[in-house]
Amino acid sequence: MKKKEVIEQLLSRGFKLEEIKSMPVKELRGMLDQEFVGDASIQTIREVLPEENGSPLPEAVLDLVIQKDDEECKPKEKPSINDKDWTQYVMSQFDDDELEGDSPRLEGLRRVCGALVGQITEEGCDLIMSPGQENGFRACAKAWIVVNNGYGPAVRFEALADACPENCTGEFVIYPTAIADTRAKARCYRAALRLKKVVAAEEKCGDIEIASTNPQNIAVGQITAIKMLSTRQGVDPIKLANELFEGKDFRSIQSLSFDQAQELVKKLNELRSAK
Repeated sequence: MKKKEVIEQLLSRGFKLEEIKSMPVKELRGMLDQEFVGDASIQTIREVLPEENGSPLPEAVLDLVIQKDDEECKPKEKPSINDKDWTQYVMSQFDDDELEGDSPRLEGLRRVCGALVGQITEEGCDLIMSPGQENGFRACAKAWIVVNNGYGPAVRFEALADACPENCTGEFVIYPTAIADTRAKARCYRAALRLKKVVAAEEKCGDIEIASTNPQNIAVGQITAIKMLSTRQGVDPIKLANELFEGKDFRSIQSLSFDQAQELVKKLNELRSAK
């Protein structure tokens, strides 16, 4: 439940907005949980000990209910990293802005790893394959982290990750090196946290929409090349394409043919070399 939804629930139960709007979401959730538990407990007591002649329940009985609720609302004890409930416990430690759905972001993984596993004494990444036309604009990175829990020797975690037009969402397709770096680091932290069946937000990918799979149409790698080259030079690729191919009225990069895209990439490279 998002913070806004939690606040709405609490407002419907008589809480004042100015008192709760600045509170952390975990604390707000705890308050709401206590409200739910309290409602259920008091209802159960009333079913077992119905009020007589409209008189309220004895204070001693309500005190017992409140005491029981307080005990049930206490935070659960941290499980061992080898326990079956470990992944569920770790996922409960992320703040809302550190998640995309059920997938934690890199910054959240880094924070939670430091809080639960040990101090992060080193983090780094090497680019082992640069993106280019010859490899379909695929970047590959190798990341590592070193974690010291204070009880033994520091532990090093390493991971590889790649990024290319086929496994990146459209808005990030022009940053394959940065995506590969982030994905590799996220995998290191997932390994350190021993998360099961959890994928980092940065590891998710989407398909780039291509007009057709016909080989005569523009290829995924060509779209990436055009976007990268035009962005770096501050050139509008559609305007340049319309100037390059007179009589055409291109509205998007995807509407170019394979050969036209090849000519546009060549022209963009010429402009880059001329600077």
